[in-house]
Amino acid sequence: MDQGAENKALIKKHVLGVDVSRWQAKVDWKLLKQNGVEFAIIKASQGNYLSDVKLKEHLEGASKAGLITALYHWLDPLIGGEQQAQYFLNVTKGLKYSFIAADVEQYWADWSQWGKGAITSILSPNRIANCLKIFLDYLDTRKDCKLVVYTRANFINNYAAPATAWIGAYPLWLAYYPFSAARVKITWDQLKEQYNLPAAPPLPRGASKWTFWQFSGDKFSLPGVSGAIDLNVFNGTRAELFKFAGLPAPAEPPKPEEPKPEPPNPTPTPEPTPPPDNPGDSGSGGIPPADNGSLTIEARLARLEAEARKNGWQI
Repeated sequence: MDQGAENKALIKKHVLGVDVSRWQAKVDWKLLKQNGVEFAIIKASQGNYLSDVKLKEHLEGASKAGLITALYHWLDPLIGGEQQAQYFLNVTKGLKYSFIAADVEQYWADWSQWGKGAITSILSPNRIANCLKIFLDYLDTRKDCKLVVYTRANFINNYAAPATAWIGAYPLWLAYYPFSAARVKITWDQLKEQYNLPAAPPLPRGASKWTFWQFSGDKFSLPGVSGAIDLNVFNGTRAELFKFAGLPAPAEPPKPEEPKPEPPNPTPTPEPTPPPDNPGDSGSGGIPPADNGSLTIEARLARLEAEARKNGWQI
């Protein structure tokens, strides 16, 4: 994959999401939503022996904040796929979410070796691939939602090779970390404005596209989350994410109203110009001065006639 700068894009260009489990004890989901996080994939269960203690709290918080929510199950190939699917359904009974992800990344046959970091007992590729397919097939007949596979390209190629014959039929959530492992504490704006992602994560054999990309594990510490958090992007637009999740198209943010032009002020009609005063006339432009109301009608008429003659009018 060419990771040249010309094929990179700032994280802010992508639809951003997170995945969480009990390791994220406290999440301010409202703050995450305000910072552009659109979806959350929440751990529900593991094998047939563990339900995540933060499942309901995370699911409720993310849903109330307006995020698209999904649930994932850690697939333990030491246990039958159907048994695990039944366990997942029991754990998540009555919960509302948009899709399910099967997390397939376990290749060890001994958990004690994993705990010591010295794995020598490895499961066969057939066992891992078969367990995953049985798990997916069981859920496919019982849940009306998308089924997603979380994995790494090299895991499928090296530890579950038989799955390359059919894995391309499922939406893939791929883990691939293009950044160094050194932890950093930054703001959401710094994450979106200062970090670029390559064009795409590597694909496993048999796959031609990816749907979700987990681009960071525990590198970034961000506001609103206790500890580091896994970060993801969706391969598409926000509207396409809603469609994938089986949700109605999102409402477009309201457009600001365009300012309405003010009507032009009408030009006031000028008052008619009064005739020029007679030289030496100290009156009010030809208008008879007011009397004090003590004159008779005849006296008033005489005064009006005198004023008219004075102004040159013919009576």
